[in-house]
Amino acid sequence: MGDVLPTCTKCGETRPRSAFPNSKHDPPRPCQPCKPCRNETRRKWYARNAQSALAINQGWRERNPHLMRLGQRRAELRRRYGLTLEDYASILERQGAFVRFVGAHNDQNTWR
Repeated sequence: MGDVLPTCTKCGETRPRSAFPNSKHDPPRPCQPCKPCRNETRRKWYARNAQSALAINQGWRERNPHLMRLGQRRAELRRRYGLTLEDYASILERQGAFVRFVGAHNDQNTWR
């Protein structure tokens, strides 16, 4: 059986699977737009609703400061050293240091 290429519901083009969002359905559902069409739709929505989007994002950042710190730390490690947070923790453990992780679902520290 050959690999069936999905068709975008918005532009109507048949595209490779990589042009569609990841889906748990195999093949992707026929009611999905391709990534370029989704991006275009989201850009237009943001242009019309910029203030609302900024307020939503700001609210999330205020409610989740621990996730903001964790994301910033991950980005810094990746940018500076090319490491994941897990790689960094492994290095510290081998050196005998404690590693502090900020919990993903709460603001409690877990010592490893």
